[in-house]
Amino acid sequence: MSRLADIERLVSQGLTDARSLGRLRCHMVIEINREISKFNGAREYALRRHYYLIVTREAIGMRRHHWVDQHYRVPPQKKHLQDG
Repeated sequence: MSRLADIERLVSQGLTDARSLGRLRCHMVIEINREISKFNGAREYALRRHYYLIVTREAIGMRRHHWVDQHYRVPPQKKHLQDG
């Protein structure tokens, strides 16, 4: 979060220099993409656990899994931002 605080400080200083604003935007995109990567990693982990749940249910004889998808929804993958 300190990076975001640094970005906020730079914005509050009223930077108008095009290069500084370009660097600021680049840093913001990098930070957002880092968070998107964390989200997508957590999503993949959830999908793996969902699969294990289905396999376990199959192993104990449960065959209807539609409620699992209703109660344990996994959100779609997010796309990274493009700098440009």
